[in-house]
Amino acid sequence: MDIYNIPQLEEDEKKELWENADFVFDTSAICKLYDLTDHYRGVMIDILMQLQKRLWIPNQVKQEYLRNRKKAIRNPIVESYKAPLLLKYKFVKDVNELIKIWENNKYSHPFLDKAELQLVKDEIKLAEKHITIVKNTIRSQYENRKNEINCITKDDKLLDFVNNIRTGSPLSFSQIKEIMLDGDFRYRNQLPPGYEDKEKTGVDKYGDLIIWKGLIGYAKDEKKDIIYISEDVKADWANQDKDGYELRSELIAEFQEGTDHKIMSYTLIQFIDELKKHFQPQELPLFEELECVANELQKIAMQKVREHSSKGEKIIIKCDSCGKIFECWSDDLDFEWDGGTCEERSMDNEINWHANGCITCPHCDENINIEADVYEYPVGAFNYGEINCDNGMIINKPDLESICPLEDFYKDKGGCCRCGEFSELNEDGLCDYCQGELDRIINSDD
Repeated sequence: MDIYNIPQLEEDEKKELWENADFVFDTSAICKLYDLTDHYRGVMIDILMQLQKRLWIPNQVKQEYLRNRKKAIRNPIVESYKAPLLLKYKFVKDVNELIKIWENNKYSHPFLDKAELQLVKDEIKLAEKHITIVKNTIRSQYENRKNEINCITKDDKLLDFVNNIRTGSPLSFSQIKEIMLDGDFRYRNQLPPGYEDKEKTGVDKYGDLIIWKGLIGYAKDEKKDIIYISEDVKADWANQDKDGYELRSELIAEFQEGTDHKIMSYTLIQFIDELKKHFQPQELPLFEELECVANELQKIAMQKVREHSSKGEKIIIKCDSCGKIFECWSDDLDFEWDGGTCEERSMDNEINWHANGCITCPHCDENINIEADVYEYPVGAFNYGEINCDNGMIINKPDLESICPLEDFYKDKGGCCRCGEFSELNEDGLCDYCQGELDRIINSDD
């Protein structure tokens, strides 16, 4: 068999698989259902219960699901219910500080006329009242959703469902050791599946391969074709083309040679689309809501792509409260950089840039405050930086030069060609002051 040129299944072969094959979900596909709301997760559970006689999962999938279940439940909190940036806006505070300045400097620039100043004071009081209501409402609703999500652990219909799926037997130690030896050979030669997990340790390093071996063993023993549903679309499992993801040809060849049966693989969204093609509405409950579930999953997937397309530097934190380690991204911290103290040195001033940020531990909801300091010396050049946090410990070394926007601050600045002052320059290379001086001379009657 040519492992790089596996013939595509004909439509009648696909139809036969959908009529007779067993459905096998991997850990990622099961945990993905926690991203859905209670209603749509319930829709999927009710539909899958109608297919229960044809469902089977390897023991490795069951164990991985149980280990990752609570994290998967809390995933929507981490990704969707972080405090919005608008809750941090200090518009009212900033305006009130300006009002103090205007009141104390009645006749020096800048100043406001008395009537207009009173108008601003009256309106900002009204604005403060309405903004507070809006912020409190959003904060309260987010807390309600977070509490609802946390309560899933106490009444988890998906857990009940998974516990009733037919599950493979645990492997013996000698079987696991044999798979690990095979995995070492595969990973050295980048043979799928699982070689992208080579940085993991212990048995977890070979989890994908254990699942794969379990699939082959089940299909061979039960003489069954398999429809495999997985959200793991890394290169060590799947190829991507214009139509989406499909199982690596090497895996299809290995499966067919080892079982004399066929296998097809789908992501959860693809699986739902195929359900609509191969089943009639009267065969599955809530059939009409399948489209809504698929749309919801697609929306979540696109949101994740947008969120992770530009996240800055990865920061790895160990929480003091629960001792768990988690990752966040510098863009999630909403750092606001302030140019603070300056210290005169031989070549120029050394400028200290300071920023504060906050992140919530996804495991225990503890707030962890993060402070970063970047030192600029000489002007415009990154010298060194420090990053620390309260209630936790940063255990990697994020690139602070990438995090601090020095380059953005100076991209439109330079040394004025007349006075040498480092400032924003116009197209003639002059700062505002020198341009003003030049305009005054040109327009002078002298």
